[in-house]
Amino acid sequence: MGLLQRVGFACAALLGVACTSSRSVAPPGLSAARPIHLDVVATWRVLDGGEFVGIVLQYASDPTVNGVRSSYFSVQDRLRHELGRVDGLGRAWRFEPHAREPRWVATGTVLEGVREILSTSEAATLAESSSRDVRAP
Repeated sequence: MGLLQRVGFACAALLGVACTSSRSVAPPGLSAARPIHLDVVATWRVLDGGEFVGIVLQYASDPTVNGVRSSYFSVQDRLRHELGRVDGLGRAWRFEPHAREPRWVATGTVLEGVREILSTSEAATLAESSSRDVRAP
């Protein structure tokens, strides 16, 4: 009986040591968060030396929803792969393969950000397009 009690006590002690507890905390106000619907409101073709090299799409929210218009610019190559984004404050990020987070490449105008994301020359320009579905000329 003494040996059995010691084995039982040892098992109980091991179970007590093996138990862990965890706690998760959500940011304040998370339950009130709502998604914002963004629509394409403008498009540009990116031309470098007259050659079509990419597309810029401006996405924006309806300001009547929350009183603030959210906006960003999607920078895509000529095959419509999104390579990066420029936010409303002029901060440009390029998406890197296999990276968890995009890499900051520039802060300035949208054109400067587009040039850095697409790795174009300083001669690259934006040509506004009336179509929301931009294709190579």
